[in-house]
Amino acid sequence: SAKKRLAHEGIGVERVSTRTKTMASLLRKFLKKGYMSYEDVKDKVGVRVILRFSKHVEDAALAVQQELGGSVDNKNEQLGVESFDYRSIHLDIIGLPNGMYLDMPCEVQFRTACEDAWAVMSHHIKYKSPLTIPEQVRRGQAALAALFELADTEYERQYEQLTSMPEFSTHMLLDTLETAMAVLSGIGLTSEDFDRELSLLSIEALCETYNGLSSEQIAGRIDEYVRDQEDSLKKHLAALQKDDQESVFARQPEAIMVAERLHNRSLRLRDAWNAVYPPEELDRLAFALGYSAD
Repeated sequence: SAKKRLAHEGIGVERVSTRTKTMASLLRKFLKKGYMSYEDVKDKVGVRVILRFSKHVEDAALAVQQELGGSVDNKNEQLGVESFDYRSIHLDIIGLPNGMYLDMPCEVQFRTACEDAWAVMSHHIKYKSPLTIPEQVRRGQAALAALFELADTEYERQYEQLTSMPEFSTHMLLDTLETAMAVLSGIGLTSEDFDRELSLLSIEALCETYNGLSSEQIAGRIDEYVRDQEDSLKKHLAALQKDDQESVFARQPEAIMVAERLHNRSLRLRDAWNAVYPPEELDRLAFALGYSAD
């Protein structure tokens, strides 16, 4: 799937939202745009993909285009280097690469959280205004757009600085596990699908079972395990996603780390787990993953 492809590319997705235009909305668009036929409307179905970093926006659009086809409309390229305004990349999909046609054309928008926030605000103070906006107000709006773009850039810069710090290793492991979970489970995890704080606490506890290995070495162990047990993991994780009542860790990326420890160091895992979580929860997760916690 497209979400699985993004995870494979290491592209962080914050959230995905969808909407289908109502009949009233379609009629209003006909009146505003002067459309002559139903086929003129290219965004009867809309999907919005919010990315974690601005550097991934274009990569995400191209990755989804390779999966689903369609034509890309890069709004960012239309701005120029000295302009600040609405930023987004749109992908218009009419048919699929395998020759199948969609029931309705779909527009997929790719942008960051900051770009999305500015799009919502500017929609009310610019596009919905029937007035001719004075130059001073337009300059203020451009300044606001520049601040949102600067926030994106600064957030990405600070994240890269933090991830270069040795004490940030737990976060780096979580990124590795998040990608693996999305690929193996067949669903594209977003930050809304799991509890990140719980993941960090769990990973920190589980790292104690690796006898002082570095985060890079632990990631290597996990990658090796995933390669060796890929088919089994896919089967059990897919079942776990369908019935997430089996365990509160059903959608938590660290479930893969637990599986690796169950496979290689189950007794050491039991001691570390019992120090922070109820033992019954490990039993439930182990059973769902096809292991015994004993």
